[in-house]
Amino acid sequence: MADDQEFLNEYFRDSGSEADFDGFEAGDIVELEENDYPTFEIVDLDNDDDIARDLATGWTRHRIEDLIPPFTGDSGLKVNIANDALPLEYFQLFKNDDVFANIAVETNRYFEQCRAYRGINLKPFARMNLWCDTSVSELKQFFGLTILTGLIERSSLYDYWTTDHLTQTPVFGKTMPRDRFFNLLSFIHLSNNETALPRGDEAYDPVYKVRPIYDVLSQKFRTVYIPEENISIDEGMVTWKGRLSFRQYLPNKPDKFGMKLYILCESTSGYMCDLDIYTGKDYDPNPDREEESCLGHSFNVMMGLLRGADLLNKGYTLFTNNYYCKSTLFDTLRAEDTLAVGTVRKNRKEMPVALTRKLKKGQEMCRMRGSLLTVKWTDKRDVYMLSTKHEPTMSLTNKVDRTMGEPIVKPTVIIDYNRNMGGVDLADQLGKYYTITRRTLKWWLKLFFHMMNLAITNAYILHKKNSRAPLSHYKFRRELAAAHIKSHVSRNL
Repeated sequence: MADDQEFLNEYFRDSGSEADFDGFEAGDIVELEENDYPTFEIVDLDNDDDIARDLATGWTRHRIEDLIPPFTGDSGLKVNIANDALPLEYFQLFKNDDVFANIAVETNRYFEQCRAYRGINLKPFARMNLWCDTSVSELKQFFGLTILTGLIERSSLYDYWTTDHLTQTPVFGKTMPRDRFFNLLSFIHLSNNETALPRGDEAYDPVYKVRPIYDVLSQKFRTVYIPEENISIDEGMVTWKGRLSFRQYLPNKPDKFGMKLYILCESTSGYMCDLDIYTGKDYDPNPDREEESCLGHSFNVMMGLLRGADLLNKGYTLFTNNYYCKSTLFDTLRAEDTLAVGTVRKNRKEMPVALTRKLKKGQEMCRMRGSLLTVKWTDKRDVYMLSTKHEPTMSLTNKVDRTMGEPIVKPTVIIDYNRNMGGVDLADQLGKYYTITRRTLKWWLKLFFHMMNLAITNAYILHKKNSRAPLSHYKFRRELAAAHIKSHVSRNL
């Protein structure tokens, strides 16, 4: 550690003379903030010798030079849209009139199916008796009001149509009668129930009720915008506590019960590049790759998302958590010119035995195998990392230890991971600010509204990236709602 101290003294030395100060420009500060902080190699601990068992599996203390594949992805918007485009134009990149037309057809069909099933059992004053076929323009108004429910909080949907002069929201009543809104909410549908395959059929699709909108949105997410170099994969949840064959329990998520989504996002903005829905034990995240089926569920989830988004062999850097992180996956990605960084469980197969050594706070040690680096660093607890991108270096941060008064030094791989892993969490955070999801007895309707919310969030992210005068998130959604509700109503918003 003597070499480390000399480095710190050299970097933070104070000559006491202003004559030694060469000065700096404002751009120097920006460059220091945006790029890596000064680095130096990890120093071997005393008696840190290679272990025969590690050498047998290829792990060694010695650094192996390896060429990092260059980033060749064609990042950015892949559609022509003006930098002064309206929020509606950004949203229509993902959901256009064809989607609304399909919903209108299936909604009208579903009402006819329900009426044929219920027949003469309807009560005289049932809301269903007021039904008339819906249209694209009416569904747009319905969707616009749904967006407004995320901006204007009420304890109940009925409260949006209240006539109480203290709490009323006139735009809802002026746009659509309450009973009509609830009729649409009851009968809105995305697919034909009569053509659905029965449960137990080999081709049965557990999410057939939302499949049309899922296929459209996931394809648009992948093609409208190509992400920047750093991407991340994590799980998301759509809250659902009712009965459902593929309902999951994730104790580490804020929403612990629900439908699990595997999500691929751009690290810097949270733009959702692709997603997949876990549908139970028969779920196949990586179809047409039977030779990889034996490599584990997490491996196939990762490869399925990357192949679906066409991001392999382009030099992308993937950041992920310890659920997916294992040497087999990282080696496979590296062979396809894709870098990977992630936290790893210490008991994973093929982890070096040397890392089981107990370290003091602030100490670190590493092992290398080809292009793969594994690092153990002790802070408040032990942290284990895998990377095919980084070298075994430490970096100075802009933080200072409060007790010692010295600058905090961390492994470079951990600093980079903390900076780029939050893409999925950022997307989830943006989506929850003004969410349009509502309590419902239909699981697929909850998932449908969640996917609509994802489309709005992605549209807002692209608006921020491309617009010369970007709106706030609230104003973006407000303008989007106004555009759907029609111009004669928007003056009252």
